[in-house]
Amino acid sequence: MSEASPGNMTSADEANSPGAGLLPPLPAPAFEGTTHTFWTRRDGAPGSITSLAQTKDGYLWIGSSLGLYRFDGLRFATYPFGPADRQLPSLDIAALSADPSGGLWIALRNTAVVHLNANGTSTHYGRDSGLIPNTLDGIFVRPDGSVWVTGGSRLFRLEGERWIDLREKDGLFSGGIFSVLFDREGNIWVGRDKRLAILRKGANRFEDLPYAVHYVSSIVQSKTGEIWVADAWRSVRSLSDKSSKGAFHLEGKAELLVDREDTLWIAQDDEGLARIRNISDPGKKLSIETAGLADLSARETHALLEDREGNVWVGTDRGLDRFKKTPFIPFRATELRFFPSLIAADDGSVWINSHGSSLMRVLDGKTTPIGPHVNTGPLGKRRNGDICFADLTAYELQCYGSSATREKLPDAMQHVPPKSLIEDTDGSLILATQGKGIWRYADRQWAPFNQVGHSLGGPWSLYSDASGRLWLGYGENKVVVRDEGSYKELHVQDGLWSNTLAFAEGAATIWLGGSNGVCFVDGQSLHRMHTLDRDLLLGTSGIAFDRFGSMWLNSAAGVLRITPNEIIRLKKDPSYLVRAEVFDENDGLVGLPTQYKRTPSAITDSRGNLWFATSGNVVSLDPSRLGVRATLPSVLIENVLVDGRPVVQAPGLPGAVLHTSSARFHDLEINYIGINLSAPERVRYRYRLMGENMTWQDAGSRRQAFYTRLSPGTYQFQVSASNGGEWSDLAAPLRIEVEPAFYQTGWFRALCVLALGACAWLILSARTRFVTEQLHSRLSERLAERERVARELHDGLLQGFQGLMMRFHLATQAIPRSEPSRAEMEQALDRADELLIESRDQIKHLRYETLVPLSLYEAVSQLQEELGSHGSARFSVTAQGAARDLNPLSYPEIYAIAREGILNAYKHSRATKIEVTIAFNPRRLTVRVLDDGRGIPPDTRQFKGTSDHWGIAGMHERAENLRAEFRISSPAEGGTLILLVVPAVVAYTTSPKSFWQRLLHRN
Repeated sequence: MSEASPGNMTSADEANSPGAGLLPPLPAPAFEGTTHTFWTRRDGAPGSITSLAQTKDGYLWIGSSLGLYRFDGLRFATYPFGPADRQLPSLDIAALSADPSGGLWIALRNTAVVHLNANGTSTHYGRDSGLIPNTLDGIFVRPDGSVWVTGGSRLFRLEGERWIDLREKDGLFSGGIFSVLFDREGNIWVGRDKRLAILRKGANRFEDLPYAVHYVSSIVQSKTGEIWVADAWRSVRSLSDKSSKGAFHLEGKAELLVDREDTLWIAQDDEGLARIRNISDPGKKLSIETAGLADLSARETHALLEDREGNVWVGTDRGLDRFKKTPFIPFRATELRFFPSLIAADDGSVWINSHGSSLMRVLDGKTTPIGPHVNTGPLGKRRNGDICFADLTAYELQCYGSSATREKLPDAMQHVPPKSLIEDTDGSLILATQGKGIWRYADRQWAPFNQVGHSLGGPWSLYSDASGRLWLGYGENKVVVRDEGSYKELHVQDGLWSNTLAFAEGAATIWLGGSNGVCFVDGQSLHRMHTLDRDLLLGTSGIAFDRFGSMWLNSAAGVLRITPNEIIRLKKDPSYLVRAEVFDENDGLVGLPTQYKRTPSAITDSRGNLWFATSGNVVSLDPSRLGVRATLPSVLIENVLVDGRPVVQAPGLPGAVLHTSSARFHDLEINYIGINLSAPERVRYRYRLMGENMTWQDAGSRRQAFYTRLSPGTYQFQVSASNGGEWSDLAAPLRIEVEPAFYQTGWFRALCVLALGACAWLILSARTRFVTEQLHSRLSERLAERERVARELHDGLLQGFQGLMMRFHLATQAIPRSEPSRAEMEQALDRADELLIESRDQIKHLRYETLVPLSLYEAVSQLQEELGSHGSARFSVTAQGAARDLNPLSYPEIYAIAREGILNAYKHSRATKIEVTIAFNPRRLTVRVLDDGRGIPPDTRQFKGTSDHWGIAGMHERAENLRAEFRISSPAEGGTLILLVVPAVVAYTTSPKSFWQRLLHRN
């Protein structure tokens, strides 16, 4: 093989050697620019597919001879989906058509039509609705909602609940009807037996057109309005084509589809699938592509559909096929082995190294081999445009461009794999090796790249940025940068980093890619990038920027695109979760990028195209042709289960409400979906239940939400889905109304509160009775003790004293009256009589005999007469409230405290006014003694036990026995205030009645 130097490039002599060349090219796919995926019975897909339709909610519906299926991109479901769904009259489905309101119309071959409404109900039309007994062939729903059916060589239109047969009165005479088209202008085209008819907009009758046709099995309209027909056993052609040959020969019937790019797809019944490109571009030749046997799940194709995302679906006898457009162009000029290396030259070309082939220069779609067969190794570019390559097995450096260079590596570098090759700022080449460190090539000499004070070792990757800094990426969580001659080591602090595989400069900073993700330089720090899917960035060995400012990553998850807005947000907030658009096997990308061998695995050429290398593959992409990528997922609630039972019919409809009671369920399960037929496995979800939690819960790819024992109330379930871009929300939240069980109602709680109150009242009453009984017992014991003391004083001391006085009286009688001693004795005996009377009175007070039957008010009022001789103070007694009978056990103690206070005021206070207030309250008895005297010292008020103040101590003791509040204080205006507060249960004969007692007593 001989090869001239490309451009101003001069190749080495070995470029013309017989061994130079490429491996055989790869076969081209059936349909360029598409990827093919298929599902068969092992995936749950039906066979013998007859029709396809996509409803407003995004589901793909599949009609087959064995029933109706629904596909969400991942799972197939067989109708009916639940007990609430009505069975179809037959499993043999002829045709499907979606209506604008979200429903699905089904034509069954046994002369029946079923309408599955968007609200989950269904309507069945049989022969009694106007359908003629015969086999149905097709069903069509126009944008205005009108429904049409073909079958038995007739055309029917639904009016109300009846099907109207369009026959002679509409210009459709006898003869078969094989196909129908409702064009964009409002005309109706009908393919008949050897005729083509049209009902023009506004007309009342069909008219036959002067076209020679045989059996028109399908009619479609191109973007320019051209009508194309499939004339069975003849050809596919446009009506403007007058030739007999047409654009494509048919061996049988065919179904046609014109996609959004004006490509005509042809399902050839038993002859596979074909497509014709450029059908509306008169300046281009028609491009016809045909699928081989290996390009379809089966050769027999019967149904075609383009979904709203631009995918073309084909129903076959064995399953379902999808052809998805891809912006990536695979490199097929030769077979690529191992992990290819890439580098972009200044002239717009891209150089590729593949094990076992010559170096390849790719420019304008043409691939030119350069030099002999080589192994693998790194590619590098000099600033003058030369391309250099370090061969792994030849152990030589090859350079192509302004001059041809082939230099053997030094002996010390033999059997050492080279890993990265760049040009330094001084024009020398720097080569990083595995195990032998870094070497410099200058002036045709190799020398170790030693740096005083730094042991650089062998890095995995090298990079020289626009400002001349040298970056070295290592495998031990270490990055080294040389800036103005000095070296500095940087570390990624946020978690494990491992090895650095690639560098790139863009968005005014340096970016690093490695096995554990991506990070960027911010000053002297390295910040890790985080995405919504935490594993998305793993294995990034290539980073490139396009001319629009987007970042492209070649990672283990696929090729990722990050928009400039996302990069700006990341640089402002390194914790921001970046959204990335993912391209993977669905887009024609196969294999993983290198994790060890020569990097980078992503580059941008001088014309702005992007190139990505994976195991045995290279693809390119023109970002200007990418356009708006993904359609947002259609978010729906699939079903709602309470304790494993479905409870909501058509929950995906806006306004769906779940009514339940907390007494009737334990577990709530909500199944949701974000329908994306292009890449359903990329869809991520988040959800929240307003009323239970306000924050979004990241569900990843999980499509269920679970809740247990919700409290009574109203909730709103919200769910969003994203395929890497914006979030798509549920059209209307699912409302959940949980009615309280009887034990969660307000009235039940009120009854519980009342019951608890009653229990507390009973406990308090019992406690009060117990305390009262104890107090009464103590007072009874005290009273009994007083009576015993009084009896002993009366029967003992007073009787003895009286007997003694009688003896003294007899002795006095014996003394002559003239004696002065007699008069003294008589005076002493008179005084003794007075003391005896006073003693008897004290004993009566001790027994409280003087108080009965006086009330407290009366008893206190009489103290003025008793104590009047002790002073001239004004004395007043006031009663407040309704007087109540006092407990006979408590009465003496209360009276004694009041008497002692009044007596102290008379004897010691020098008061001019003494006021006594007795207040009867349902809850307490209050006795208040106030004088305007000189007051009592603070230390004496609290005194409870010396010989000088036994009265105050006694009052304290009596109050303690009564469980009463007792205070002695001196008001600011002077004097003394004695306050006694006795609880009603102690003071009165009966305690006050509660509200309920009074109510019951009243009734």
